[in-house]
Amino acid sequence: DWEAGLGEDRFATRWQMVDAREVKGTGSARLEKLPDGSIRSSGSNGELSDYTILFDTPLAGITGIKLEVLPDDNLPGFGPGYKEGNFLLSEIVVESASKTNAAKLARQKIVEGAADYIQKDHDLKHAFDGKADQGLREGWAVGGGGAGQPHWAAFRLENPVGTGEGSTLKVTLQHRFQAPYEIGRFRIWITTSPKAAAQGLPGDIADIGRISSLLRTPGQAARMLEYHRTQDPELRRRGQALATASRPLPEDEKVKELKSALAAASKPISTDPALVQLRLDVEASRRQMANKRLTTAQDIAWALINTPAFLFNR
Repeated sequence: DWEAGLGEDRFATRWQMVDAREVKGTGSARLEKLPDGSIRSSGSNGELSDYTILFDTPLAGITGIKLEVLPDDNLPGFGPGYKEGNFLLSEIVVESASKTNAAKLARQKIVEGAADYIQKDHDLKHAFDGKADQGLREGWAVGGGGAGQPHWAAFRLENPVGTGEGSTLKVTLQHRFQAPYEIGRFRIWITTSPKAAAQGLPGDIADIGRISSLLRTPGQAARMLEYHRTQDPELRRRGQALATASRPLPEDEKVKELKSALAAASKPISTDPALVQLRLDVEASRRQMANKRLTTAQDIAWALINTPAFLFNR
């Protein structure tokens, strides 16, 4: 049973998904909020894009941020990134301000990070070390087996942020390696739990998980099932196989060749200029033959005109 495998450590860290009021990508990248709270990027046209997510929260004592990257049928390799499913997050930047002075954002130091998967020869600490030099192949990436699957990286802040009066937070995801190593779809979560650098559970799922399955309301049971389906790798694999099978097949090269030949053969044949002139001559001759007396008179006149003696006497 899936729920039986949830250890106490999962319940210890409760996450709340943020409701972004502003999402923006630099360059040609465009960000779009989806109904499930996730954010999808259009991808850039070769620039090294930053994504900024601005949101308000009433939570006080926020200890960490979690970045959840998600597969998507419309992304290369089903995502979660644009490089055959991979991406490279060079740096995550967290800034906060009081809601009454939201314009005065201050950067918050990240002191610890954890992730469910990271590409070989990469270290998550480089995603929060303050270095995001262009072309630097350092940060969080999921290549080498992580494509087509959801992943998470959680980051603990040095000092809790947010007050009971409300706060504004800004999260910036920087891609500085090379295009198209960009995240394609993601969600942002926040927590007030002491152990912030952990996978944890969504807060509502943690609450439902404490209730016996026999005592849950239909709504609670449906919500738990919905969450379980997002975590089921076999269901995800089958869904991606169905999406692949449903895509239009590429046109056969031989069929394309035959269509091209047919189109060329169907074009009107242009008439040879010499043949056009010959047809005009034939038509003129036909008219002349229809009036022999006129033709004879014209021939005699032409002969006289071209006779030297006639020309001399005239």
